Amino acid sequence: MKLTVAAAHHRAARLRYWIPATPLLRRCHKPVSLPRGSVKLRTAPPKAWSIVPRPRDARRLPENWADKYAVCPSCRNRAALAGNPQVLRCARCNGIFRVAWEEWFLSGA
Repeated sequence: MKLTVAAAHHRAARLRYWIPATPLLRRCHKPVSLPRGSVKLRTAPPKAWSIVPRPRDARRLPENWADKYAVCPSCRNRAALAGNPQVLRCARCNGIFRVAWEEWFLSGA
């Protein structure tokens, strides 16, 4: 199973400075072990929209959204993607941010 952890800087921030060899994250309230090399921690929240692959078992996303959606770096609101926008405005916080199409995990998504 491939698990992509993106736009979860608020959850990853709970991890302290020591990272075990096999980090433990939660998915659907169940612990999931990942190889340490699969986890990339940020020291600060992102400054661009994160692109997230749509989970196969998504229940809270509209069915007409594509296979990827964006997460606002300011308020973490989700937004549908139409095409490949370079900049998006958040419907919730009204912030305007670039879209991080270059993020490392998108190459395998």
